[in-house]
Amino acid sequence: MEHPKFIITKNGHFRLGMVHLHKDLLKQGVDLTHEHDALRRQIRKEHNASIKLQLKKEENLKGKLLSQKRAILFDMEDEYADKVDKMTDKLQLSMKNSTTSSVWFKFRWKLN
Repeated sequence: MEHPKFIITKNGHFRLGMVHLHKDLLKQGVDLTHEHDALRRQIRKEHNASIKLQLKKEENLKGKLLSQKRAILFDMEDEYADKVDKMTDKLQLSMKNSTTSSVWFKFRWKLN
């Protein structure tokens, strides 16, 4: 079983290291976002209606692909967050302090 690893970023924030292991998926998402944004800018600048329609179709395809990549990434993050929650609960149970009391001996005394 692969355990989630926490990484402290330069800003001092915690993040899951397992998501960091999927750099290729993150990079693909960033690249798709840039391509999608570039297509949108190109559509706004284009004056020819037929080219604009073709670009719009490409933009829709890129948008669908981008949303699929984001859904995969969000599912992975949810899965790792659930693993962390389970491990945290397990750790809290093991660290739970329990106290018991029992009588070992008694004293009796009289005051005169």
